[in-house]
Amino acid sequence: MCSPCALRTLDDLRASGDYQVFQAAEKDESVIGQIVSAQREELEQEIVRLKIESEKVAEEARELAGEMPF
Repeated sequence: MCSPCALRTLDDLRASGDYQVFQAAEKDESVIGQIVSAQREELEQEIVRLKIESEKVAEEARELAGEMPF
């Protein structure tokens, strides 16, 4: 007989996004490729945002360094 704790753990697993991906991939293997493509696109967009942010921070640092009395 299963303990309530084990049942709760199984329910948590089944509710997880990873399990949902597993189930979808079991039905259609192309789901993994679609997920990879979507994640790659999100990462590429984040890289662009971070590059822009880093350029702004670098410019601010240069401006601050130019104002120092050294």
